[in-house]
Amino acid sequence: YNVQGYPSLKLLWEGETVEFKSSRDLDTMTGFVDNILAQPNTILSTADLRMEQKKNDVVYVLAYDGADKSARTKAALTHVKLNAQKLFQSKKLNLVTNLDVAREASGSAITDLSSPKLLVLKDGKIDLYKGSLTSDDQLHEWFYAERFPLLPELDRENSDDLFYDTDFLVLAVIDTTRGEEHVNSYRDVAREAAIEYARTYGGSAGRQLKSSMRFAWVDGNKWESYVDRVFRLKRSNWPAIVIAQPGEDRFFTTDTKGLPIEATKMGIFLAARAAVEGRLRAQSTNSIIFQAIQVGSGAISATFAMMFGSAVRTLATLSIAAFVAYALYRRSTRGGQGDGLTLVKGD
Repeated sequence: YNVQGYPSLKLLWEGETVEFKSSRDLDTMTGFVDNILAQPNTILSTADLRMEQKKNDVVYVLAYDGADKSARTKAALTHVKLNAQKLFQSKKLNLVTNLDVAREASGSAITDLSSPKLLVLKDGKIDLYKGSLTSDDQLHEWFYAERFPLLPELDRENSDDLFYDTDFLVLAVIDTTRGEEHVNSYRDVAREAAIEYARTYGGSAGRQLKSSMRFAWVDGNKWESYVDRVFRLKRSNWPAIVIAQPGEDRFFTTDTKGLPIEATKMGIFLAARAAVEGRLRAQSTNSIIFQAIQVGSGAISATFAMMFGSAVRTLATLSIAAFVAYALYRRSTRGGQGDGLTLVKGD
């Protein structure tokens, strides 16, 4: 099962192994299982659909004729549901059999239900799935690509994907105690920067800058300890912009002039581009040992232990090497008096 260390929690489901990587608390672990076993919602009215859009940044709609019992429709339903489940998207999948609701969901792009239609609603846009509804490869690729909006909120459930599905992650740290208007204002700024970056570089920096970029926002109050410990940002610094580079165990909080990254559309956009181009001064985390200890006690997400895992392993290796060298030295200086290094095999 490719277990790399303890504790490890893996769910064996539908012939596949799904690894749990979040915090080892009861609510998060039960939520992990609930997300896999959740069933799609049945949408009966446009009011139901609007409610789902308020609850979720990403809403999937599978529209079909409920009276159609053909093998084609049954196969489409089976494959879509299964692939949504495998990527923990079942709670965001909505089944629609009413043509009027399907028309509204699709912006009138769906004119009939003669065959099943799959679409996603996010970032104020409607995108129809254009692949085969019975191709697991195509469905998996589509659900994977569409599972986040342009600016998701960082939380325990998505933290691993957000950090490790990209080369760079732009985080807007926002103080949510300052009111809805303040939060919405800075989220809108970060979203505009994400839109500008996507417009300029085609959704990621992969085409022109050869590094992928994702944007997200984080509730500074929920993550205050982590933001302070890892990024060295106090509450007095919020709102703040951090550009993390998880694969290199480093981050950026200042622009090309050495000033804090400006929390404006162009300030964020220019800093993101400069980070990819290697023009910003990087900082390394100072919380490696602390996080290793905390993960050992199950207090925080494994995401961040993995984020700095290479440094922890290096530190551990050096410590063991130093111990062995010292033991050998002691043995040699005692002249073989029977008080040398002894390796003991545990029970």
